[in-house]
Amino acid sequence: MKKYTRLKHKVIYLMSIMLLLSTFIPAQIILSPSHDAYIQGGDNSNINYGSETLIRTKGSDNENFCRKGLLQFDLSSLTSVSSAILKIYVSNANPYSITAYQTTDDWDENTVTWNSAPSLGDAISTTTISNEYIYYEWDVTSFIQEQLLSDAKASIYLVEASLSKKNIDFNSKEAGPNMPELVISEEEINYASLPALMDAQTYYWGSQKYIANYGSETNLKIKLDGLSKASADAYLMFDISDITTPRQSVLLKMFANTVLRNTLVSIYGVNDKETWDEASITGKNKPIGNERIGVYPLSGEGLVTFDITDHFNKAIANNQQSLTLVLKENEGTSVAFNSSEAATNQPEILYAEQTSPYPTSTTLPIYGTFYIDNEEGNDDNDGTSEDTAWKNISKLSKLSLDAGSRILLKRGCTWERQMLSFKGSGTEDKPIVIDAYGSGTKPCLKGNGALYNVIYLFNQEYIEISNLDIQNQGATLDNLRRGIYVLADNFGVVHHLEFKQIDFSNINGSDGRVSGTYGNSDDEKRSSGILIEVRGDDIQTYYDGLVIDQCSFYEISNTGIANSSHWTQMNSDSDWDSNNSEGTSNAHYVHNFVPNKNVWIKRNRFENINSQGLIVRTAENPIMEYNLFYYCSLGDGSDNACFNSKTTNAIWRYNESCYTQWVEGQGDGAGIDSDIRTKNTIIEYNYCHHNQYGGIITTGGRFDDSFNDNTIIRYNILINNGHNSIRLCNNNTHTKIYNNLVYYDDASEINRLIFQHLHNDTQSGPTDTYVNNNIFYTSNNNGRFMADVEWTDSRVQRCNYSNNLFYGIYTDDPYPADPHKIITDPLFVDATVPPQQTGGYILLNKEGIPTGEINPAFLSGFTLSDESPAIDAGIWDDNTANASVDFNKLSIPLGTSIEIGPFEHKPSSYTKTTELNDEPNSILIYPIPSKNKTIVNCQYPMDYISIYTITGHEIKHINKIKTNDYTLDLQSFSSGIYLIKIKDTRGTLSTGKIIVK
Repeated sequence: MKKYTRLKHKVIYLMSIMLLLSTFIPAQIILSPSHDAYIQGGDNSNINYGSETLIRTKGSDNENFCRKGLLQFDLSSLTSVSSAILKIYVSNANPYSITAYQTTDDWDENTVTWNSAPSLGDAISTTTISNEYIYYEWDVTSFIQEQLLSDAKASIYLVEASLSKKNIDFNSKEAGPNMPELVISEEEINYASLPALMDAQTYYWGSQKYIANYGSETNLKIKLDGLSKASADAYLMFDISDITTPRQSVLLKMFANTVLRNTLVSIYGVNDKETWDEASITGKNKPIGNERIGVYPLSGEGLVTFDITDHFNKAIANNQQSLTLVLKENEGTSVAFNSSEAATNQPEILYAEQTSPYPTSTTLPIYGTFYIDNEEGNDDNDGTSEDTAWKNISKLSKLSLDAGSRILLKRGCTWERQMLSFKGSGTEDKPIVIDAYGSGTKPCLKGNGALYNVIYLFNQEYIEISNLDIQNQGATLDNLRRGIYVLADNFGVVHHLEFKQIDFSNINGSDGRVSGTYGNSDDEKRSSGILIEVRGDDIQTYYDGLVIDQCSFYEISNTGIANSSHWTQMNSDSDWDSNNSEGTSNAHYVHNFVPNKNVWIKRNRFENINSQGLIVRTAENPIMEYNLFYYCSLGDGSDNACFNSKTTNAIWRYNESCYTQWVEGQGDGAGIDSDIRTKNTIIEYNYCHHNQYGGIITTGGRFDDSFNDNTIIRYNILINNGHNSIRLCNNNTHTKIYNNLVYYDDASEINRLIFQHLHNDTQSGPTDTYVNNNIFYTSNNNGRFMADVEWTDSRVQRCNYSNNLFYGIYTDDPYPADPHKIITDPLFVDATVPPQQTGGYILLNKEGIPTGEINPAFLSGFTLSDESPAIDAGIWDDNTANASVDFNKLSIPLGTSIEIGPFEHKPSSYTKTTELNDEPNSILIYPIPSKNKTIVNCQYPMDYISIYTITGHEIKHINKIKTNDYTLDLQSFSSGIYLIKIKDTRGTLSTGKIIVK
């Protein structure tokens, strides 16, 4: 059957060559305006409209209402023009004609007004407008040809001359998508056609489609989905054995019969030694697309072409007999192309009859420090000094940077609609650095809504990016937009990516609720300040060493930071070691769970975020600390300010989360969320206040395979969070809630202090929950312990309360069954909620960014007075003995036993045995869990390390370390959890834990 299939396609190929009618396609270049604006007369004759998202035109005999459009194009990149078509997108139509007129170039969009505008020249061409939301065209060929030979600039007036008094509005370049275009055709190219020899679609691991063959379908479907099992790629093979010389131009021509929304399509090449057949290819046996050819926009249905010239010519130079191309969809929607089995518009390669020399050697990576200056630079310079700087960031896209190279952008400069991307990676000792130089404001990169990504990294590692201002504001929420997009596809381990001191603002991608068509329910999270993704199902891929530090995220739709992975199908028994053997998804793994490692997200500010500020998924031991979440979830739906999902040993500590918004009828709107499919999450030392729908929640999910195991919520302060303070949702096991302060003084509604929520279809509810040593305090007797099911519901099992202090509880409800409860005033030093300004608990620098320090005095009113009944009244057992310091970083215990609440009591007679420093020592302990050894990395050199059992017994002490890194030998340790206490050379104590398998 395989031999017959190949013969059939070979005959089709030979017949097509014999019957070929050459196709003539002009080589096209699309120019965007360098300036555009409109002008208005009368009372508005001195007003500049150069920053508007519309170019407005109106004919009138009254200058007060008369408006004219202006556009200018830079032609310096052109060498010849055979035709020139002006295309402008109509956003408001009336049935009148618009004439394009010549004019001079002595105007600037930032200053031009009716009074200062250039005069009207000769008419060029006229077009009648009848519909809106489409492009209209004006033939301006002769004018552009003349301007190319003079000053290489062309300015055009748009005028409605009939005095209709009706507006006709066009998108300006500030509108982002559908901006004005000048379509230039250079010389015509004569193309020959080469049909596809074979084609098929394949599905990713995780469903029955993975092992099925789809080689006879009339469609080639491609789709990126958050779940790998719903993702699909398309494979095409072309017989190129009869083509022996490189070609001037080569295009892949496809017919897109379904495009649910604007997207990007990536095309990959396959090693020529890989073979496959359309009659037998499946997701399990498909070859790997190992060389990315390009990324191409796809905005609608119909015939499309993708330029594959370089890749094709390389294959010819290497004497390849066949060419395999892999098509992937990038943005979470669904696309379908006609296959070779379709009746019409089948895939083909168009190759120029004109030959072209192919370089025998590729350009070598460049090394050095390079400067980019948008005001005084020139792309013809060598870029190696401030005086010989390049001008445009887009120049980097053509370069491959060698390890150790540095790209420096001049402060005070702004680049618009230029994506920063480059080829090349650094090494462990020589990262590639993107940074700023000079004085003034941070270099500003503006996508203006026209770019999916302002910065794009693909399969690159050892990269450090700092000190930039990134914006991507479009006119409407009609597209996916990011500041930084990081993608790894079938790469393996991606090492060391750092993003520091970057300001992200005014990024308004579609929020997934009010616009667009989506391939999956998770799609709205793909518009963000930073999006970090892993895709593919052939090579286990993850990030090792991801740091996001002291960045700000302001006015972002939809999320501040988000990540996702195709290697994310975590089960309740998944762990890294069981899935760490070499191999691919086709063999040699236990679970499809390959977590990112050494993730550290710290000292960031998230403010006015449409949905979540921070999403952390598919990670082992991630640390999220000293972040400020301020007014998140501002969109139409309700979301929590931050959450982790599909993680092991995640830590949220020293974060402040406040004023998260909630939409009535929705289920989220809390400060911190330990979400589904997580194990061993720790939420500690956080301040969550005034969130509209909860302080902290832990979510187990209601599906058969969902879970949330061993989430620990301890030493947090939760003040005036609406509806509930702590919520357990559905299938949670072994949740531990201890030494928290829950405080509520709002008399307007009842607060559900601990709320157990179960959907009707939930299979199992919270099981083996421990609630110990907490203070529950309301000043209006309106705190309740509730569930939205009966407490006797069999799905809720073994919810254990012990040694809690209750004050001001709703008198009509019974207290939880707590055999050692205290029902009295805890006698705080001062039970007054402090002013809720930002930077109260989390200290901020002068730019408003968290410093990595807290203010212990800010919440000191809730410390215990000497007469408090909570002193030495807590229970100290396996469920509460894992923390070594309290909310103010005092050692536990200070007295004879542990306190109730988040503060250890420090009596006036207390003398510290160790002088604690206010500045913390950030530590990183990995791997967790481990069998043989674990590494301790500290910001400051260590003096000693002590290791304790969970009951507080010291079993190992290493003294006089004096370095930042230390490797602990664990071979003599029994399996279990151990506490680690570190004193640095300044006297500061830090704590953590290790897990020995």
